[in-house]
Amino acid sequence: ATALFQALKDVFPEISDRKRILKMNVVADSWVMPNTHEVPILDDSGKVSFRPIRPGDEFSLWEWLDHALSPSSNAAGTMIWREAVAIKLLGKKYYGGLRDEKFWKQWSKKELFEIGKGLIEKALRDSNVNEKELYLGKMFTSGANKYFGAGLSRATPFELIRWMLRVEQGRIVDSWSSLELKKLMYVTRKRIRYVASPLLGRYGVFFKSGSLYKCKKEPGFHCRKYMGNDTNVLNSVALIEGKDKEGKTVSYIVAVMSNELKKNAASDHARLAGLIHKIFEPEKGGK
Repeated sequence: ATALFQALKDVFPEISDRKRILKMNVVADSWVMPNTHEVPILDDSGKVSFRPIRPGDEFSLWEWLDHALSPSSNAAGTMIWREAVAIKLLGKKYYGGLRDEKFWKQWSKKELFEIGKGLIEKALRDSNVNEKELYLGKMFTSGANKYFGAGLSRATPFELIRWMLRVEQGRIVDSWSSLELKKLMYVTRKRIRYVASPLLGRYGVFFKSGSLYKCKKEPGFHCRKYMGNDTNVLNSVALIEGKDKEGKTVSYIVAVMSNELKKNAASDHARLAGLIHKIFEPEKGGK
């Protein structure tokens, strides 16, 4: 998402032009496969159903952003980073629709990767976020590997917090882009994992959570979603803001990274959220 907003600013300085581009429809192709997270699909009759994205699906760039940040669609994450690269390559001639294999084969995998990585790094450096500590090294779907180079990804809780702080300060790309990013993190479909804590119920929460699990053979162990025995990473970053029961403004940012094997750590994240929140909104008589 950072890359897309950076590309838009680089090519289309006028915000009205950026809004126009974000309304353009882009069609999914082999880049989006495989993926499992369901997104809302609106049919011709106006009925909404939910299923994973597949080739041929068509959404505006706004919708692709929402699909990436709300239900964590890997397909959408790939598409918005890819379209950021396309905007940088095509400049003011950028168009929506569908770009065939011939279009992407004009550039090497390394060239496309360097452009995509460069967009993120520029946005981070300009806002004083350490791009070496918050580094996206590959697309979110293996279907993109045919066209797009890959490396290792890494992040620290501190740099996630710093990125979220820069969003709050209006410094990720620019104030308009930061506000749009914040809106997208607020309208996520439901509060899950860290922000599922009941103590956050009446607070505005702007967040993103992500997980990665992997299983290995182990006697008596059955692999289940979000319960890996080899890797079971769960990461969350959240900005919480609102007023406590006495009307005092409460605002803070939290980032949590965990690797609890063989169990879904979502409930532990929510419990931790409640304990942290009590620091900022202590019970009556507390310090």
